[in-house]
Amino acid sequence: MLRFRNRVDCGRIVTCCHEGKMFAGRYLYWMLMCVAQFLFFAMCFDYFTWLTVAFSGCTLTAGACSPIIVLMSGTIKPLGLWAAGIVVFLLTVARIRHLSMSHAWIPVVLVWLLASAPFSLLLGNLGSVQRMTAFLLAETAPAPFLFLAAFIAYLFIAFEEDESQSPGGSPPVRLVIWVCAVYSALVALATAPDLGPAVARFFGISWVAGLLAVIQPPAAFLLSFGTEGTAPSYIAFAIFVCALVASRIPACSLEAFGRFIGLAAPRESRD
Repeated sequence: MLRFRNRVDCGRIVTCCHEGKMFAGRYLYWMLMCVAQFLFFAMCFDYFTWLTVAFSGCTLTAGACSPIIVLMSGTIKPLGLWAAGIVVFLLTVARIRHLSMSHAWIPVVLVWLLASAPFSLLLGNLGSVQRMTAFLLAETAPAPFLFLAAFIAYLFIAFEEDESQSPGGSPPVRLVIWVCAVYSALVALATAPDLGPAVARFFGISWVAGLLAVIQPPAAFLLSFGTEGTAPSYIAFAIFVCALVASRIPACSLEAFGRFIGLAAPRESRD
């Protein structure tokens, strides 16, 4: 479980998220702490539940262990996994603000995080899915989860140490990145089965659930370009990753590469 050494450490996260002072090294450090917390609840917490049951003496009475198991496995463990996700979101928001990126990235990241929550909770029950191989898990990973992981990895780059390059690179590359990200978020909203009830419950408007239930199927069909599959989302993810990589190529390197290609071309083609 993620434990803070003192209250000052806990206050640092709140201060950094509020002021937006989230440098690359600090962002990487706290992300690793969130991963450690997630792995603890996913792989080790069940052993603590077993130890609690073993030393509580509830096994002497039939049915006495059920409340303990329900509390620890059904309440504390999911809360620990969700807490890691919330901290990841807050850290990413602070990193976006620190880099002076568009605040429109915040709802996109939130959609990615919520859309990948079922898969993350599946990973959180590693004890029950231990027979699943890494290849099988990679095959079942939804596109929003991949987008979120790639975007977080991109934010690990220390942009503040290189003032010549801003996040996103040139305007055309930045446009490609943004289009792929928005497309992925729209697909996630169009294919979310619990979006209508959740929105209706949150805002207290019952007719919203019925309206979204009518809008979502045709929207999902249009966004999938009539394929009714996930292939377009994974193609968009591949383009998204290529654009992120291209954004890190300096303009001078592209110009030098172009001059090299021009010099290496045959004289007839240059004429």
